[in-house]
Amino acid sequence: MSTNSKHLSTTLKDGEHKISYAYPSSPNATRLGRGKSGCYVIEVGGKAEAADSYEQAAGKAQALATAPNRWSMDHPLNASFLVAQAVQVAA
Repeated sequence: MSTNSKHLSTTLKDGEHKISYAYPSSPNATRLGRGKSGCYVIEVGGKAEAADSYEQAAGKAQALATAPNRWSMDHPLNASFLVAQAVQVAA
């Protein structure tokens, strides 16, 4: 993970990660050097890293061998939101 940030949105337990999206010009996107474009954010251990796509973020999170936090985009209870987002983008 590249950026240590005291402004991360959720306190994660040991062994957890969180994938979220940082909109363009948001404080998190700006802090991660993606203020103009926005990015997906992988948070783990008090650090954050930017990813260009959800697939890239999910791959990085999977490589960490951590479990998704309840509010992570890749948590099983959030799967329906990903499908809805994919359908909306494709339409």
